[in-house]
Amino acid sequence: VLNSLAIKSFSCADPNQPPEEIGVKRAVDALDQIMANGGQYPMTIAIDEPFMGGMLAANGRSCGFTIDQSAAVVARYLRRVKAAHPLTSIGIMEGYPHFSVDEIKSMITSLEAHGARIPFFHLDLVMQRSALWNTDLPGDLAQLKTFFDSKNIKFGVLMTAALWQVGNDQQFYDETMIMVATVTQAVGILPHTVFQSWENYPGQTGPLTIPNNLTENDSHTLTKLTLDGWNLMLQMSGAPPQPGSLSL
Repeated sequence: VLNSLAIKSFSCADPNQPPEEIGVKRAVDALDQIMANGGQYPMTIAIDEPFMGGMLAANGRSCGFTIDQSAAVVARYLRRVKAAHPLTSIGIMEGYPHFSVDEIKSMITSLEAHGARIPFFHLDLVMQRSALWNTDLPGDLAQLKTFFDSKNIKFGVLMTAALWQVGNDQQFYDETMIMVATVTQAVGILPHTVFQSWENYPGQTGPLTIPNNLTENDSHTLTKLTLDGWNLMLQMSGAPPQPGSLSL
């Protein structure tokens, strides 16, 4: 799965090109390189928070778009990337509770109004912010699951730890397992479950370093977390544990 941008705060900096131009070029170039080096379809792209990217300001720049304006950009991005690589599955990840349930629903209906649909939607859940904002997390997850089921869109949650909560692999593991349990208790096993990290050790830059990826038998690695998280989901749903199973 490739993470790709469709619209960010800098996407509107050049008035002579459409906002999706940078994202389309990067996505098509990446897919071209994968295919040139032996890659095969199907391939998958998860667009990184395009509605947040179209709305928020960063480094003094912003498109200042509404949800509907961002949906128009995303629809054009989808058409252009799929014109170059038609067998690529392209979905969206977007933030909660930054966006409410109703706002997330409006993203999908706006895309439909612009002639576009997506096969999956991944929720970038920040549990600590949900608690601070006193949102009904279990109820909201249930509403979203029902909505996406009705649209035949595969719904999933990004299992991760909040940036300000972790400083080592064990903390990342512990915080993410709490999220796994919370989500599973609310809505069971969803069609998609993604274990992901954007973390560095405090003060470090460069490649992401929390947690270590390997090995699956070492405590608190990402592969160990994925296995343990998946088995916890199975256990909570009443299914027998399946060592070695992954849900991505």
